[in-house]
Amino acid sequence: MANVRIELIDRPGCHLCDDVRAVIAQVLPEFPHAVVTEIDVDSDDALRAEFTNDIPVIRINGVVHSRWRTTTADLRAALTNAKDLA
Repeated sequence: MANVRIELIDRPGCHLCDDVRAVIAQVLPEFPHAVVTEIDVDSDDALRAEFTNDIPVIRINGVVHSRWRTTTADLRAALTNAKDLA
């Protein structure tokens, strides 16, 4: 089965990032083939230019799923859809 790639674009000290990280942690056990990568928005000029005011950002298989917040239901639905498309 193909992996679903989840990228959390964040910044150290970001409380919204901590909230989204907790949502990911709640949903992730349901998707054993999902791979999570955290990327510091300030580590890349292109990411900083695109997302600096929008963090946290979740990308699923390279597509933006959310900016600022997500819910367990929304993330679960997006990961289910991504898994079905893989």
